[in-house]
Amino acid sequence: MKIETPDESRWVQHPLHPLTHFSFRLKDKWTGTVAGQTVTVEKRRALWVAGARPQSIKVFVGEALAAEKHGY
Repeated sequence: MKIETPDESRWVQHPLHPLTHFSFRLKDKWTGTVAGQTVTVEKRRALWVAGARPQSIKVFVGEALAAEKHGY
């Protein structure tokens, strides 16, 4: 997972990091500052066969929901 803006590009979850692919948590949350704004990314996954099922991702800028996606 990567956050890209016109001024910068930042990895939230790098594909070469082992814990990106092997995790037992059902909900992950990352918070950081991008372009002077607080950005929070929340990812939820299913309990059983999580890698083969859709995931839900929500992106918040400040307190407002900026984007939401459910899928692969």
